[in-house]
Amino acid sequence: WDQSADDLIFGSSSKVGIGVAPTYNLDILSPNNVDAAIKVAGQGNGDAGVYITSGAVGRDSLLYFNCTGDNSAGRIYYDHNGTPASQSMRFLVGDSAGTTAMTIKGDGKIGIGTTGAASLLHVNGTVQVGVDDTGHDVIFYGATSGAFMKWDQANDELELAGTTDAGSRLTISGAQDAAIKITSTDSGCSIDIRDNNSSEMAGIATVGAAGTT
Repeated sequence: WDQSADDLIFGSSSKVGIGVAPTYNLDILSPNNVDAAIKVAGQGNGDAGVYITSGAVGRDSLLYFNCTGDNSAGRIYYDHNGTPASQSMRFLVGDSAGTTAMTIKGDGKIGIGTTGAASLLHVNGTVQVGVDDTGHDVIFYGATSGAFMKWDQANDELELAGTTDAGSRLTISGAQDAAIKITSTDSGCSIDIRDNNSSEMAGIATVGAAGTT
């Protein structure tokens, strides 16, 4: 007991148990059918936080979620490995060995189904947006203002918009008589098909149900 600072200090190898003989540095066991919890609260303008600090570079900081009698576990690892850009936070699910479901790299890239994300969001697998018969619009923007690709759930249409003519649209639809339509706010509407091979001729072929063109 340090009376000058009002601190109770245990040795570095000591273990403290609340409701149980301790196995870890701090081991807490609640009474039967009573929730176990740790509360950290600040006062006034003070923040509240939990710090998990590993002993050296190359060692991990982790949170471990488990259930008595169940081999499955969830874990959050922070890999302290070299420079900040090469470090990562991994989210694991499954049995005691664990499967990495998501990784956030030190450079901000997020990988789902992969630990080596090559872009800001890298998904290794099938991506589903929304629920079948409960749709949402999905919009992809590029670097040019006004240019985008949009799935319009209200009309069941895929819409491509460029910037050369702000009123022009290419729409691919499964809900109208015309499967593909091109619209423009201008008085004219055109289709421009080009073949970069000068020895070849560009063209359009239309094939009917009986194979006639």
